[in-house]
Amino acid sequence: MSAAPSLRRANGLDRPLYFDRQLLIAEDLSLEQGFADRRLALLARHVLGWGVAAGFQLSTRPPSPVVDGVDLAISPGFALTPLGDEVYLSQEVVIDDIAAAIAATCGSQADCSIVEDAGAVRAIQPGRAWIIARPAPLDGGPRPAMPEGCGHPGNTMRPSRSCGGATVEIACSLLPPHSSPPQNIAQLFAAVCGPWGPPLSAAVGEAANYVVLGAVEIVPEGVFATPLNRRLIPRLDMLGRLVCTLHHADIRYVTHIQRDREDADRSIDKLAGFDGRGIFFVETLDQAIAAIEGGRVYQTLPLGFEGRKVLVRRRKSRKYLLTEGDNLPPNNLLSLPEIRDT
Repeated sequence: MSAAPSLRRANGLDRPLYFDRQLLIAEDLSLEQGFADRRLALLARHVLGWGVAAGFQLSTRPPSPVVDGVDLAISPGFALTPLGDEVYLSQEVVIDDIAAAIAATCGSQADCSIVEDAGAVRAIQPGRAWIIARPAPLDGGPRPAMPEGCGHPGNTMRPSRSCGGATVEIACSLLPPHSSPPQNIAQLFAAVCGPWGPPLSAAVGEAANYVVLGAVEIVPEGVFATPLNRRLIPRLDMLGRLVCTLHHADIRYVTHIQRDREDADRSIDKLAGFDGRGIFFVETLDQAIAAIEGGRVYQTLPLGFEGRKVLVRRRKSRKYLLTEGDNLPPNNLLSLPEIRDT
């Protein structure tokens, strides 16, 4: 019997292996740090995505219809780049005279379409530029290092800290994937719900390792900040609350029942539980039947077991409740604890 085929490939994630009495050098310890950073970056890139997570809002000062002397303020924020790196600013950044800064970075051209009465050309500088942020760690904490030979340690200073940092820059054009159009609903559905899921993200060069905060439009009417090409990452707690609100808005979870031992056709008299917002309820059987027929969803919620949807059925011209795919306990209505027992 032949052995099952096995294909092993290196993926570039190297980490040091330690053993007793091993001679360690700085490269080994740096490799350990780099391995952890790379793992986190892969997780961020392929699981969380990239874009602005919070903050990084653009605003002009003063917000008046002028071009000269308008500053651009960038609020504190947190973002992830296409390579999974963090971009974090803890304080506001201001670019003075943003129109002049864009003209110095990207150049300008005169618009000769507006001619004054005296025949002179009023030159304006229309244009567009993007405001981007990229990670930019800073070296700090210089300390003496043992020099080669017999030199004094104080003559050789090397940084002992790498401080997290970021730069805010002006970009005259965008590199892929920042210039790619957003996915439509069909593409998103295929990526999230399709049989194979999305492919591995394409490689991104270091030059494109930034996040777009927005664009600045310079027009004769003034300077305006817009969210053009800005990509957002929805926070998981917000996304979860949105999904739960949409999905559970009209669902009631039945956790307890009260038996009706005097009625042979309908063995339940009351239901109790809570709705999608966590509000407690107690309803009679007739109230629950009317609500279900009106479109509200009821579902059993037995402790430790999967619940079942509650349906309305009829027996001898009388309506009663039954769980979908009704089985023996523990997931049907009669398996739930009674209200009077709690």
